[in-house]
Amino acid sequence: MRFHAWEIMPSETSAEFEAFSVFRDLGPGRNYHRVAERGHNYGTILAWARKHDWAARVRAWDVHLDALRRKAFEQAQRDVTQAHTEAGAWVRHKALKALAKVSLETLAKQPRVALAMLEAAVKIEQAALGLPKGGIEQPMSGEPTDAYFAALEPEKLLDLGKTAVEELQRLTQAAEVSTDG
Repeated sequence: MRFHAWEIMPSETSAEFEAFSVFRDLGPGRNYHRVAERGHNYGTILAWARKHDWAARVRAWDVHLDALRRKAFEQAQRDVTQAHTEAGAWVRHKALKALAKVSLETLAKQPRVALAMLEAAVKIEQAALGLPKGGIEQPMSGEPTDAYFAALEPEKLLDLGKTAVEELQRLTQAAEVSTDG
């Protein structure tokens, strides 16, 4: 059976462990006075703390909690990276699929939407994978610049990509209607 320093010690009474638990659970601002305020004599609390090495035990507890927090944070980072990578791939896939349906004449007239969509997809994937920033450069008057995209959060880039997908779908449908009629 594994023993943890923050659990009850074999030589510890229930009252001593209860007082230690209060001390442990007070967190970083803990002190013996605050434990004594809960119904025990301050001298008794000091004696119990020395007898059962409360300082070392709460250090172990704090290290344990920190490890749990770091583990949870690292998992959250992995989850977000995965979600952003998938979102970027989705936007890139939609952009390429939509671009394949749009005629070259239409793209020549309105390249901004397609390029913005591809730019957003690239930036989302690069940010999610921790790759150096770069991508499609389209420095034209009135057009989005690399600096603009570099300053956007991946969520904003995803929104931009979704808007671009919708615009390309609208253009594709308009182009199909004009060629059908």
